[in-house]
Amino acid sequence: MIGTALAGLIAAVLVLVSLYRRADDHRRDAEDRFTELLAERGRSELLAERPQRALVYLAAAYERGRDGPGMRVALAQAARAMDREQSRVRGHRLDPALHMKSELLVSSAHGEPARSWRLDGGKLEPVATFAHPGDSERYFLDVSPSGNTVVSGGHDSRAVRVWDRTGKLLATSEVTADALNVDLVAVGSDDLIATRWSNVVALWDRNARQLGLLGAVDDRSNQMATDLVFSDDAGRLAVGFRDGLVQLWDPRARKLIWSHDLRERVVGVSIAGDRLLAATLSGAVVGFSARGQVEFRVQAHSTVFGVSVSPDSTRFATAGAEPSVKIWSARDGRQLATLAHGKEIYSVRYSPDGKALVARTNESVATLWDAERHLVLGRVDAGGELRDVVFAKDSKALVTSDNVGRIQSWDVRPDSLVS
Repeated sequence: MIGTALAGLIAAVLVLVSLYRRADDHRRDAEDRFTELLAERGRSELLAERPQRALVYLAAAYERGRDGPGMRVALAQAARAMDREQSRVRGHRLDPALHMKSELLVSSAHGEPARSWRLDGGKLEPVATFAHPGDSERYFLDVSPSGNTVVSGGHDSRAVRVWDRTGKLLATSEVTADALNVDLVAVGSDDLIATRWSNVVALWDRNARQLGLLGAVDDRSNQMATDLVFSDDAGRLAVGFRDGLVQLWDPRARKLIWSHDLRERVVGVSIAGDRLLAATLSGAVVGFSARGQVEFRVQAHSTVFGVSVSPDSTRFATAGAEPSVKIWSARDGRQLATLAHGKEIYSVRYSPDGKALVARTNESVATLWDAERHLVLGRVDAGGELRDVVFAKDSKALVTSDNVGRIQSWDVRPDSLVS
């Protein structure tokens, strides 16, 4: 009897052990499945560009023992995406323009104070606010190459206002009572400023003292400047006019170097070394020698939206009313390359080191190309309709602004870009 009972007890214990082991196996399987679900959810959140959620799920999976090269890569991607997410700033209500000639970024939007930012470790940190009186109206702004001088004019007044980089108003000067609004501003150096009103270009110093006027060469009623651009050393000032004049000035001596009449509206001017480029309303780009002689004329697009000169002044890129960027020789106007894109390009810029180009459409994605090999390096998606795109001075970061006022910084080093 005892033997039979003992045998039955042993059999029962063995059944219980077997059940426990199966239950333990099921529990481990369930835990493994749950851990896998956490990892999958983390990867899904990362693909959906929600890095904070992705980091929570991926970290939970990692703590539950889900390790390996794939998990470590996903965690690193989520951490980098979090850094990008934290660098995004809502800087304005609508459509900010960006100005970045030094390490200081200045953003401006109609009806709001301008603001300056510093890129610190890839993140945008606010520096100062430039409160232009009458901010309900449209105004115009530029920054000196050093970033130490910020200048504005506007439709709300005839004043020229000068600030330092901390937002301190240094000087204000009213232009003549019968002048139109100051609606074109260019800053060549901390102490040399050009503004446009009516058919006159005025020069100012940092104290808003007027240095002189650069008048048009005749009295045509529509002789209004459409663009003002200083050379890098501020030794020359290029001016394009509505009625077709292109002029090059020595701004410090207030002396006209040369003038040429294209007899069609000039929409933009650029300086490329000792040469000058003028874009026309008809989509042409005209190249001038140092003495003002026409060296070439190319029909770049049906309409030119943007021209960017390479830092070494040997090439220029154009964007226009067609889905491509074109690269040209600044010496003779030969077309060197066409970079195909699926959308109309509204602006194009060379990076400060000359190695990359960025193109902006009116959608959310900016595309970067290798400027030498003409290959796509990658894209950044701002999440809203792009309004402006600029490179940081070290060419390692890109700053975008969109239609809802967001200003965002992006790491555009090759290993950080999404193809």
